Amino acid sequence: MCTPARQIVKIVLSIACAMGASFLTILASPLGRDIDQVITDHFRHMNERRVAHRLTRMDVLECKVLFHAIAFAGRLVSQEGGTVVWHYLHGGGKDLWLDSTYLSQSPVILQSLNSLRDGESKRFAFQQNADWRLSYALNPFFLRRERNRAVLWQRIEFKDDLTTFTTLNYGLGNVRLADGLILALHPVPFTVRAAWSH
Repeated sequence: MCTPARQIVKIVLSIACAMGASFLTILASPLGRDIDQVITDHFRHMNERRVAHRLTRMDVLECKVLFHAIAFAGRLVSQEGGTVVWHYLHGGGKDLWLDSTYLSQSPVILQSLNSLRDGESKRFAFQQNADWRLSYALNPFFLRRERNRAVLWQRIEFKDDLTTFTTLNYGLGNVRLADGLILALHPVPFTVRAAWSH
């Protein structure tokens, strides 16, 4: 049986395919905010079913498509975020060393690093809009300042709850996605690491 929210998502996706570029105009309009809310609600309800152990096969299939799409297409917006999601699903719990090219230039990380003294470590969290790209990979994160080096790490294990969300900013609007929904795919927790000279 198809829920009303699932029917609306199917209708929206069908319209998007049929309309092509015209659909972008709709997404940029007030109607686009309604579509964002319907999609947010759809995935929120799916996460509620996950917590209640009532996911359907279709729910699990949607999660597979969604999180693999985030892992692949997400790399266009946040190479680090896409890499973290892929590794969470397929890394088997091994540590992941991220390329530090962007991390060493992130305004959030630079500000955090400048607040530390040599030898000091601290946990940092931030509002997503301070650095969307970083937020898709690491929020929060731990940072240690050494004399000539910065060391970053964070254990990746999404919360198993109904209240933790990540906002996905697609340029014309925002969809909020329940972090716990990825747990339907049984990802294996791991630690992200990066280091660079400063």
